[in-house]
Parts: sequence; C-alpha cells; structure tokens
Amino acid sequence: MRLLLLALLLAGPAQGQTASGTYMPPSGSFVCNLKEGWTTLEERSPQGMSVHLFGPASTPGLIPPAYHIHLIQKDTPGFLDISDAVKKTRKKERFAERTPAPPQSVRYAGRSMKLFEVRERRRLPAEALPSEAAVLHHFYAFIPAGDDYFIVKLTVDEEEFEDYRQEFRGFLKGFQIIGRK
Repeated sequence: MRLLLLALLLAGPAQGQTASGTYMPPSGSFVCNLKEGWTTLEERSPQGMSVHLFGPASTPGLIPPAYHIHLIQKDTPGFLDISDAVKKTRKKERFAERTPAPPQSVRYAGRSMKLFEVRERRRLPAEALPSEAAVLHHFYAFIPAGDDYFIVKLTVDEEEFEDYRQEFRGFLKGFQIIGRK
C-alpha cells in the first residue's frame, strides 16, 4: 500500500486535475483549502475513499509535496480503531528506516485529533532497480469522524519539511468533515 502511495506521489500530478481555492472531492466527504497549482486525484481503496493532492515542486530534483487523505470506514475489512492505526503507522517498514515522533493530541477547527511526524529514509522505487535514496518527512493527522476516521498525511522532501510544518497545521484548520459527527 505504501509503495502504491509513493508511486502516486511521483506520478500524481500528470493524472489529476488542477484546482485551487476551496476543494471538495467528488465523494463529498470533506472540504479543504487548496493552493493554486495543486492537482487532485480521488480513488477508492480497500479501506474507503482516498484523495491525493499533489503540489508543484518548489526546487528541481526534490519530491513535490503531496497530501494523502484517507477516509477509513468502520464497516470495511481490516478496520483498525484509531489508536491501533496510529501505532501501526508509526511502526518500522521493510524497505524504510523510519523515525517517528510521539503523537500529540490537539484540537483544530473544533475537532480533536492525533498529530505526529515521521522521518523516513528509503530507496525509490523500493523493489526495482535503478533506485535512489530519498529522505522523506511525513506529517500525520488522525481525525475521528463518528465511527470512521480520516488520516491526513503530508509528504515532503526532508530538505523542505520545516517550511511545511505551518502549512500542514493551516491545512488542518481549514479541513472540514462533511456529514459525520
């Protein structure tokens, strides 16, 4: 699954549609603010709907920033409650060296959520040659939505992660869940 997301991260901008301003995916599950030049892609995954927002590369050679927003629905196979999902996300992976920060409980836009960051060193693509070493930084938010929850992840190149910390928090402040309490 993570390899698919990284492949989408690298190939995504050519597949989606460019949007800016207020964005609502076709599923209508949330609304967020989207900066000019970002492209979008929505797809169904085994756990529910997934939306990918791909930003423009600010520096040639760096991986462009990308949001991955997953609606995890309780009635889907393999459902994990939110605390187990946080633990699983913070675990090590076979093809990556991961360093997770401790999760924090915070409130944005009237909603409680768990936030944490993960620094990750991996080879891209992981299972094919030639591959290159990449150091990524992921910002995660796990947001309860009734019996379901959203996972919002921002992936950026390690060289730019400090520039995106405030961007991520601002994005969460404008993230509104539709139709779930």
